[in-house]
Amino acid sequence: MTKKLTKQMLIDMGVKVEQNGDEWIVSRYSPKCGKSKDNVWKTCKRRSIIRKHKYAPDKVYVGYSWSYKNKVFACTESRLVYAYFIGDIPDDYDVDHIDNDPYNNKLSNLRLLTREENLKKRFMDNPDNPKNQWQYIKGEKDGR
Repeated sequence: MTKKLTKQMLIDMGVKVEQNGDEWIVSRYSPKCGKSKDNVWKTCKRRSIIRKHKYAPDKVYVGYSWSYKNKVFACTESRLVYAYFIGDIPDDYDVDHIDNDPYNNKLSNLRLLTREENLKKRFMDNPDNPKNQWQYIKGEKDGR
């Protein structure tokens, strides 16, 4: 299940998203961080997030992690960018890459789909995936 994400939630956690050319920079506000006696913005670490998919090939996404109130949060870059610049992401909605490139997080390439719509899209984009064929055959065998 994908969880709700809004710009206000990110702001409340001290997360800021900025564009630098074709890249996104995600920063976190750190009050009196380290040796500095001043409040500073620290760049969040950019990471690769591997999403295992049951009905489609596994994908690698760009993501970030940060801590807030003794909890660690991790989020894909596409979700951060969408929530910060386009609009709120409700529960059970996915941010879809229109061109199917998980590294292309341009605003014009992102859209919201329900979880169900996104799963259907994955199947339609990968009809020859053996995992999809196995599910189809399994369903027929069980009489479904």
